[in-house]
Amino acid sequence: MGKFYQTEDINLIDYEIYNFEGLELRGPESNYTKYPRYISYIGAAQTFGRYCQQPFPNLIGSKLNIGTLNFGRGGAGPTYFLNQPTILEYVNRSELVVVQVMSARSISNSVFKSLLGGNMGLKLPNHKKMRAERVFKQLFNGKDPRGKDYEFVFNLIKETRQNYLNATLELLQAITVPKVLFWFSVRTPEQCAELSWWDFVMMRASNQSDFINKVCRKIPIFHDYANPPVGIFPHFVNREMFEVMKSSSDFAVECSSSVGLPQIMCDSEGKAIRKNDYYASPEMQQQAAELLIPVCQKILETK
Repeated sequence: MGKFYQTEDINLIDYEIYNFEGLELRGPESNYTKYPRYISYIGAAQTFGRYCQQPFPNLIGSKLNIGTLNFGRGGAGPTYFLNQPTILEYVNRSELVVVQVMSARSISNSVFKSLLGGNMGLKLPNHKKMRAERVFKQLFNGKDPRGKDYEFVFNLIKETRQNYLNATLELLQAITVPKVLFWFSVRTPEQCAELSWWDFVMMRASNQSDFINKVCRKIPIFHDYANPPVGIFPHFVNREMFEVMKSSSDFAVECSSSVGLPQIMCDSEGKAIRKNDYYASPEMQQQAAELLIPVCQKILETK
């Protein structure tokens, strides 16, 4: 995914992708190699720092004068890191690790089998290769007839959340160094999309336009109106789940902000060429670093 971002965004930013033990990591490489101690970071695109020259791991490293190993990967879920022994080895050699709360959309369930622990996988039962968001979109817009069954939809959401929670707890338990659980989103853990019986009836009884106008637009936290029960990143994850994850972490930090969004990116002539309204903005990355630095510093001082 690092090379994908590098290729897609090369006219905007150089992520300084480098090879580390067979992994493609966000640079700069020297940020890790020149320091005897380092902090490791695992998470998704927000940790990687898409559309940002200085993501929060770099900002923390510079402020605390400590090395940085940024294992952030776009679309990653907890199972991606569970299946990466090299990452876990280096995480457990670090002074501490910041674990971003990742999306539950990237977890395997009854309708989706994740490949490599990310949001690319197979739709079940026909094993057609597609991204998780498309699988859920087909369920909730009626193209997949299983989505017409209220009980099936709600059981699927329940299953997805439990699978995600189990994997996240397993990941946290596999980490032996101090763990900082990090919520990083434009929404709070409380603002998680939930469908009521009435919303579901409306979705099935009306056309898509009516559903958007009568149901989705009443709930401001939906990023994708065509995919309402998923909500916005970290998809499906609510406060109850976050509290359970906190119980297996040493510290927890929450950063809920949309400052700097939408982020308009321009070419060398000042012409707007891309708009970011999904990934963390540079301003959000700065806020994240400011919230995490005191916690990281406290841990380092006790070691």
